[in-house]
This record gives sequence, structure tokens and C-alpha cells, in this order.
Amino acid sequence: MRLPYLLAATLTALVVLAGCDDPGDQIARVVDPEMAELVKVQAMDRPAAAAHVPQCRIREEGCARVHEITGDACLRMAQDRLASGGAAPYAACAAARFGVLRNAGVPGTSLRGLEAERLVRETASRAEANEANMRLAALAAGVDHPAAGYYRASAVDWQAAFAGPVPCAALQEAQGHARQAAAAGPAEGLDNRAAATTLANRLSQRNQAGGCT
Repeated sequence: MRLPYLLAATLTALVVLAGCDDPGDQIARVVDPEMAELVKVQAMDRPAAAAHVPQCRIREEGCARVHEITGDACLRMAQDRLASGGAAPYAACAAARFGVLRNAGVPGTSLRGLEAERLVRETASRAEANEANMRLAALAAGVDHPAAGYYRASAVDWQAAFAGPVPCAALQEAQGHARQAAAAGPAEGLDNRAAATTLANRLSQRNQAGGCT
């Protein structure tokens, strides 16, 4: 008769789970090992998720989501701290997480990756900011989305402000990209329409000041 055996096995499983202190560890015992990290990350608050370093391989089931959740947490922490200070490590964290997703070709994450790179530039030292701006420009040029125009235009505007003269053609193109971004709707949880409008106006002023028509 199999009933006693099944009952004993069930009781053993319950005893094992009852002995775990961490609820996340309990869950990890009953899910696919490749999904265990995702289950734990989904239960974390934002600071804990931002502090979590993914241990999974990006091609494993659920690992892209682990990177996205932790990257989002870092991105929001960086945005929240940009004015008050302390944003730099979170910006770097977000850029790293979304960089992994970009290299893996995970769709629907590119704009947040660009926002992370913009924040890296904004929190960098002057010596490092120029390199960060060039990286932002190169990455933004490879994203086929109207909202990416905000980041392309931002890179040109930053160059004009801090790195020397920009040709009229580049300024005019950047103004067009900013206008396209201003007309684009929110995407990936980002809404840069107001910022893109301000940027387009500033680039228009640069064009006028430089005699670019």
C-alpha cells in the first residue's frame, strides 16, 4: 500500500521547508533552479534589488528578467538621487544591467539603457564625461525608436556646450531628432516629451546663434 509512503514523503517535505529561515529559500526549493533567483528578486524592495548582483547566465530562463528588475531599480535610484548626489553608482549599475540586455538582444529595454548612459554622463567627472557622451551618441544612433532621438540630440547638445564647436548640419539634425522625441509617446516607462521639447528649443537657439539656417 503506497499511502504511508506518500504521507511520509509529504511530511518530510514540510519539515524541510519549515526549517528554512528565508522564505525565498523555501520557494527556491520548489521552483526550477534557473527561476529561483528571479523569484527572490521579484520579492525584493527597490534598494535590495538595486544592490543585487545577478548570478545567473543571461541565456538562462528568467535571467533577462532578473537583469531588467535590478536594472530598473538602479535606474530609479539614480534618477531620484541625481539632484541631491549619490546617483553615480546607481547609474553605473543600471548601465551595466541594461548593457547585458542590449548585448543579448533583449527587446524592449534599449531606451532605459540609453537613459542609464545619460545618467552616467551626468554623474561623471569632466574627464570621463566626454567619453560617456560619445558612448551615448553611438548607442542612441543604433536604436530605431523616435524616443531615442532625445538621447541623440542630448549628445550633440552636450558636445556643443562642453566639447567644442558642432557643425551646423549636426545641430540641425539634432534639433530634428529632439522634435521627433517630443512628439513620441512614453515608452519603457520613460516620458521625455517635456525634456525633448526643452532640448529642441535650446538647439534652435544654438542654431540661430551660430548662423545655422
